[in-house]
Parts: sequence; structure tokens; C-alpha cells
Amino acid sequence: MTNLPLKTYGYLVLLLVLLCSCASPIRNMSHQELLDSKDDFVARYQDDLVLISTKSAARLRQEYVNSTADKEQSYDILVLSGGGEMGAFGAGFLHGWGKVEQGEYQRPDFDSVTGISTGALIAPFAFVGSKKAYNDIVDIYQQPNKNMVIKRMFLAFLAGNDPYYDATKLHQTIRDSITANYVKEIAENAKQNKLLIVGATNLDFGVMRAWDLGSLAINYSENKAKDAITTRLIASSAIPGAFPPVNINKYLYVDGAASMQMLSGIDDISWLYNEDTPFPYIQGNKPVKIRIWVIINNKLVMDPEITKLTWSEITKRSIVSLMHSSILQTIQGVDLFARMANTRKDLDVQMHFVAIPQNFNIPITENLFDPDTMHSLIELGKKMGANPNSWQKKTPRPGASIIDVKNALD
Repeated sequence: MTNLPLKTYGYLVLLLVLLCSCASPIRNMSHQELLDSKDDFVARYQDDLVLISTKSAARLRQEYVNSTADKEQSYDILVLSGGGEMGAFGAGFLHGWGKVEQGEYQRPDFDSVTGISTGALIAPFAFVGSKKAYNDIVDIYQQPNKNMVIKRMFLAFLAGNDPYYDATKLHQTIRDSITANYVKEIAENAKQNKLLIVGATNLDFGVMRAWDLGSLAINYSENKAKDAITTRLIASSAIPGAFPPVNINKYLYVDGAASMQMLSGIDDISWLYNEDTPFPYIQGNKPVKIRIWVIINNKLVMDPEITKLTWSEITKRSIVSLMHSSILQTIQGVDLFARMANTRKDLDVQMHFVAIPQNFNIPITENLFDPDTMHSLIELGKKMGANPNSWQKKTPRPGASIIDVKNALD
């Protein structure tokens, strides 16, 4: 979750500087132990990625072989970005999308769902895909507890390592939202080789760590799976400095958006360069169809604002600019993948994306989860989700995005 009130960015930057000079708790891991554990971390991560690719390939084949004249094959990937409270837009959009009852823009049964930060919190509900699931995620964003996060006293930071906010109630809300029934439904979908992937940033190695939550639901007992899933959701949405980091298997994790704003859902693309098809089951001239649906819980371009000549404001605006650039670069990368894939006769790849319109006014408040703001974003999302024309295909250029976005509005 990455959308903090403007003043908060300045406070957090200041606090980080101040805290550098303060005593910090000692972790039970030496630098040498960290270095010694790297190979094991990499090996485990590689095993997870291989399993994800294997499941994806199996699901793709399953969908293709079982397709009929009445049911066209399509492997559908949903990508949910970060955006903090603006995740209310994505929750509303998914709900409204259900009103499209026919045609190529009808909300699909997703084969793969990926989420970062606030997108990670939405992802399990989109993965389950039931009417109740879409209603539940809207309710979570629609009715935020006014004390969801509580700002700590400023001087409290100087004595230790407490984060800017007390996020106890937020974390409990996340744990309560993933019920035993949802764990079971996640496991059932995962048994069909569907993927539910969320990412958090491993601070010790400085890398993104993606997990398939469906595998956790299958391989762990119900209670252990619930704990493992919610722990990773909390880690993915742990804004650095604002919320506490999460310890998972002795490593510290924070918001996935500290690494990237979106997980594209496409892992290894090296096979694109091979002449041999990775789809030996293809029949005749019928290509494998992949559709990538990207929901951006933010605007494509940051709103204009006169930047004050203070180091905190300059730093804050720079960080926000980096976040928007990350979004643009990711969707351009997905678009490039689609274009490369479509040079092959065995593939038909489509990429669609949607974002909060540039001309939509998002009120600036000191409340991290402002009910009025979230309600307006949900209603906007519902309206846009029900309108197939909301989807875009032409991606703006990262280096000149403001020109492309302006032209699209004119």
C-alpha cells in the first residue's frame, strides 16, 4: 500500500534520518550468516518459480485441450498494482466488471492472479472469483475502521524502532478477511493449476520475493495455511517506515512496491526466442490465447503540483515519481512481451489495462484510509468496470507519458 498523505512522506523521510543515529535492536543473524544463507534462499526461490511455471504450463494445456466450439480457450492473467487506499478503485472495478454479461470483455474466470501491496490484499478474492468474494472485498474497502491505523507520537520514534503507524487493527482486518472457507476455496482453485501470486520486498537481499499462495493452501494444514497466507499479505502491504516489517523465515520483508508496483504474471520469457514451439499440443492453425488484464490502482501520471524547496518535499515528489515510472515501465514491458509473442504463429497474446483517470479528483487528506475518498473510488471503479470501453491497449511511453496521456484526454 503506497499512497500516503503528503505531509506523511516528509515526516517519514525525516524520521529515517533521525533514526539512523538512534540505537536499533540487534537481530539474531550476523552478516556472515546472511551471506551463508544466500544460496539456500536462491535455491528455494528458484524451486518456487519452477513450480509456478510448471503449474502455468499445465493449466494452459488443460484450457487449450478442453476448449470447444462453444468455449474458446483463453488463459487469463489478472495483474493488480499497488496504490494504498486507492485499492478501493480496483475492488470497485472488479465488482462492476461482473455486470458485463457477454462478449470478449466479460469478466473471466482467472487462471492466474498477481498482486502487489494493496493489490495483494485484493488478489485472493479475485482468485476465488465468487459473487460473495467480490462483494466482500468491496465491503472491506467500503467500510474502513476509522482507527484502522493509528499515528504514533513523534517522539516515540526516537527511543526505538516503532513504525510511524500502529497497524494492529489493519493486520487483524487482513487476518479476519481470509476465513477458513476462503483458504479451502483457494486450495481448490490451486489444485486446478491456477496461480495466486503476491510479492513482498526482501530487505536483507534487496529483491522481490514472490509466493504462490495457492501452494501454501494446498500443502499446509488449514490453520497454518491461513497464517502463512495472511503473513505474506501483511508483508506485501507493509509500507516501509509506516508499518512494521514482517519476519518470514528469518528475513525481513516490506511492501512489494518497494521493488516494483506490479508483478506482470509473466516469469520466464526465454522460450520466446526458441524456434521450437513449447506448445506441442496445438491443433491446426489455432494458436494458444493469453489475455493479460492489468488494473492500476493509481493514475498513470502524477498530478501537477508546485514542489516546495524543502528536502522532504523534494524527496517525497521524487519517490512518487519513481512509483509512477515503475507502473509505466511494467505495462510497457507486458505490452512488449505481447508484441514479441504475437510474432509467433502459435500464440495470440492480448494486453488490456485500466487506471484511475487523470481528471478524477482524489482529495488529499491526513487520514490514510479516508472513508469518503475510498467510497468515491469504489463508485468510480464500479462505473468503469461495467463499461468495456474503460479498457486501454495503447501504452504511454515512460519517457513522455504526460504527452500521451494528455492526447488521450483531448
